[in-house]
Amino acid sequence: MRYAEDRNRWHAAIRPYYAAKFYADEWLRYRTNLNYTIVEPGTLTFDKGTGKISTNGVTGGSVAREDVASTVVAALKQPKTINKTIPILTGDTLISEALKKYLSTANSSIFHQY
Repeated sequence: MRYAEDRNRWHAAIRPYYAAKFYADEWLRYRTNLNYTIVEPGTLTFDKGTGKISTNGVTGGSVAREDVASTVVAALKQPKTINKTIPILTGDTLISEALKKYLSTANSSIFHQY
C-alpha cells in the first residue's frame, strides 16, 4: 500500500485534504477517459530544491516544493508517465533518472498504473 493510501498515517490537521485528494485521484483514474500523471509528494518543504528525488512510495518523508515542480516538468517530457501515479520524496537520484528508473520497474510493488 502506498503511503498516501494508508489513512492511519494521515495527519489529523489535514485529513480533509487527504480525503479530497484521494477521491479526486480515484475519480480521475476510474471514472474518466482522461490521460493523467499524478505526482504524490511527501510533506512539502520550503527548502531549496536539490534536483534529486526518491520514488519510494512506501515510506513517508518530505520533498522541496522546487523539486516537486521540477518533477512535474520532467514528467511532462516523458510520455511513459501518462496514466501513472508517481510518489516522490527527497532522494539521491537525479529527477530524470529517478523517473526513468521508476517507469522501467513494471513489476515493482510501488509501480502504479490504473
